[in-house]
Amino acid sequence: MKNVSYDIIIGGGGAAGRILLFFLSNYSSFSSKKILFIEEENKLADKTWCFWEKGNHPFQHLVSSKWDLLNFEAENFQTQQSIFPYSYSCIRGEEFDSFFTETFFPSWKNISYLKSSVKHSSFEDNQWRIQTNTSTFFCNEYVSNLPTEKHHSCLLQQFYGEYITFSRQTFERNAATLMDFSEGCQGKFQFFYVLPIDENSALIECTYYYDQLIQKDVFKSQLDAYISKRFGTDYKINAEEYGVIPLLEKTQIDHTYKKVPILIGQSAGMIKPSTGYAFQRMVEDAQLLARMMEGEITRRTRPRRFHIYDRLLLSIIREDAPKATYIFKKLFSKKKISDILLFLDEDTTFVQELALFLHLPWWPFLKRIKNLK
Repeated sequence: MKNVSYDIIIGGGGAAGRILLFFLSNYSSFSSKKILFIEEENKLADKTWCFWEKGNHPFQHLVSSKWDLLNFEAENFQTQQSIFPYSYSCIRGEEFDSFFTETFFPSWKNISYLKSSVKHSSFEDNQWRIQTNTSTFFCNEYVSNLPTEKHHSCLLQQFYGEYITFSRQTFERNAATLMDFSEGCQGKFQFFYVLPIDENSALIECTYYYDQLIQKDVFKSQLDAYISKRFGTDYKINAEEYGVIPLLEKTQIDHTYKKVPILIGQSAGMIKPSTGYAFQRMVEDAQLLARMMEGEITRRTRPRRFHIYDRLLLSIIREDAPKATYIFKKLFSKKKISDILLFLDEDTTFVQELALFLHLPWWPFLKRIKNLK
């Protein structure tokens, strides 16, 4: 394939690219558009996405587990709460990948899939020129899910998890543990979380926020110790997962189509810097972006104050991890988890945010404001 023209090219593919195609396919004009989907490698089957939602989710058919109760634990503190009107949901990468590979892509003959990497893109003569390893393509609209920023100086959310099964009933099926700081590593921002699959099985993960890579054997040692202490040693490991998410503090979206790509995914700020959650943000952004590409509305932007909140919290985590852990403990001990989830969705008003901040120690945040640029 050389010098072929398309209406839309999606470079970098990934989950964000697939989600965008899913919402574009809801429009009658979609079948008449010639689309090229480019990605170097498909690693979706190795991922797990968690998010909270209020029902009628567009990917509800792919949800493998959901929980109506959430636990939070820290030293000398534990709470379990209903998160109504939310449910905490999980989509496993195998189901997500299988849906797009076996159902979605075969249903749309106007989509071409190319396993390759985008080497260069440029806007010339009122069209995009996309260069891959072997070919050159042209398109009217270029959507990019490729990294646009180096990650060497940012915090990394690193996690290692195991899908385990006990021969006895061990877990409360409808209650997931969102964060457990009670067994944290001294001096580092670390927590565990537990996602029961049924009464006998669960995904249990160890998560670090750290600016250097942590070896997998360190994760495994700490996770195995946590499982043994909390639940016992008579379990088998069915599968493992490991990942690293860069928590970028500065992201921006350019809302003009020309001269710059339409950014999606990580480069468009869809990974929330302070938490690492991305799936629901990608879904909501793709819905709006699909409408924008059809000429209906303008794409949503984050209020500036949420950038500030994220950057301040990341600064505390980087410089004083025990203080950051204490801040989370204070937050969950004073506010309902459902209110915290609303805040993390960035759907709160400034008055609601002030009511939340009143319960937190103000000095760690205040002394770092002067460092924001």
